[in-house]
Amino acid sequence: MEASAPNGDSVINFNGGLLVAKNAELLFLEGLKEANVLAGGVLIDTAGNGITINQDLLDGGGGGLTKYGDGRLILGGANTFTGGVEVKEGILRAADISALGTTDGSTTVNDGASLELSGNVTITNESLVIYGKTSYNFGALSSVSGDNTWNGDVLVGKNDTRFSAVAGTILRLWTTGSALHRCYRWRRPRRHCRPILR
Repeated sequence: MEASAPNGDSVINFNGGLLVAKNAELLFLEGLKEANVLAGGVLIDTAGNGITINQDLLDGGGGGLTKYGDGRLILGGANTFTGGVEVKEGILRAADISALGTTDGSTTVNDGASLELSGNVTITNESLVIYGKTSYNFGALSSVSGDNTWNGDVLVGKNDTRFSAVAGTILRLWTTGSALHRCYRWRRPRRHCRPILR
């Protein structure tokens, strides 16, 4: 990771270095001229904090985003990085239709982690791979604000994987390709044991 500020314009290039949040911050990364995601990708450890990145994370050579640590990372920018997204730990919230970058890379949610959709977001033509249920109160994929849609392949690795929508919100799953057929469960009392795709 390197940063420069020629002529007062700040540019940061992410290329595999780990960015660790020391405190909770609503404006964690914002107001830069450019934030470029190079081939090594952007690695962010929230370290138990809640942080928000509204800065657009731009494609700089094919890298993606990996989220480490407990706590919540909110992505609110119109991101154009082309690599995949992996939620290794904690919670990643997509608060923009482009929060997860382009559809060139898939999104993976590891066992115990969670992906949230917020603010009437529709994610289209992106594959989602979920390896297990979350250790948090909500599902491995959750709607937390508004009417949100995942329109792409969903592959589920365990029968006890949970999807959820908090009160007053909607989570829609639209799938057009082929996905792993597994049982899945909405929040109690409803349980579905049928293929995600028919």
